Amino acid sequence: MVLIFYCVLICVGQIRPHAEVIYVWVFPDSSLWQVALIILAAATYIVSGGFRVVTGICLLCVIIPSFILPTLYFPMKLAHWNNLLPIMNHGLGDYITSAVNSLYIFLGPEFLLFYYPFLKDKRKAHKWAHLATAYTTVLYMLVLITTLGYFNMLQLKGTIWPTLVLSKIIRLAFLERFDYIYIFDWLLVIFPVCCISI
Repeated sequence: MVLIFYCVLICVGQIRPHAEVIYVWVFPDSSLWQVALIILAAATYIVSGGFRVVTGICLLCVIIPSFILPTLYFPMKLAHWNNLLPIMNHGLGDYITSAVNSLYIFLGPEFLLFYYPFLKDKRKAHKWAHLATAYTTVLYMLVLITTLGYFNMLQLKGTIWPTLVLSKIIRLAFLERFDYIYIFDWLLVIFPVCCISI
């Protein structure tokens, strides 16, 4: 029962914040529970296909969002890198608060312990599990450093979704609202965790 509660909590913890972003930015006339129900229904449909379908979707949900990484060039070009200085000028309480607030984005690798006995070639799984965890960590660090370089501390205090606001500076001649691509691209980031926890 504790494990089931933990899995439900992880799934809700992934779906709820992203459903709120979709509700606020894309579909303000709908209700929050409808958006969350659509995301949950899509994740449940993927899970109904079996473990191989889930692993295939997880692979796609790593590859497709990676195509958006070059767009970080635009905010990096306008970043003030002195926003990152001075390093280590916060107290221990600030670091603990930051770690608690960002904990939910690092959830998921512990499911490797549950699914490991069901894997056919366990030696290959080690390499890919470590590679996937390292890639996710580097990706989050790159987005964090870009966001901290672009915004100063006062701007970050008044911004609810800084990375999403960061995507609004990207201007392409053939696309009016690039932030919609960020929103739905980030949906592909939460799908693997939701599917694996379901």
